[in-house]
Amino acid sequence: MSVSCLCPDTALFLALGYMRLPELLAYWRICRLLGEAVAGDLHLWRRLAVERPLSGWLTDQVLLKLTARAEGTLRSLRLFGCLHESDAGLLRVVEHNPRVTEVLGGFRRVVVSSN
Repeated sequence: MSVSCLCPDTALFLALGYMRLPELLAYWRICRLLGEAVAGDLHLWRRLAVERPLSGWLTDQVLLKLTARAEGTLRSLRLFGCLHESDAGLLRVVEHNPRVTEVLGGFRRVVVSSN
């Protein structure tokens, strides 16, 4: 009889999908194994929500680098309290991620149709 169980590291990798962006970035830097898991899993980067304190230093350039992790598969981007991103920066993100269906930035909401 075979008994399967989740090893702690397997459970941790599954938990990565439920973490907010600050935690993902922290795990990315904790150790090489976790960093590779975070950087290499496109699913973790498909839906991004940038909140405080990260929103205070987010620029168009940093936003483009973060969303590039999705390798063109970004679906949703929510920016809360971001003061330094521009419409041009958001447009670049959308151009690099043709599958994006929702962008929420500041007090403006942009929904990209798939037509």
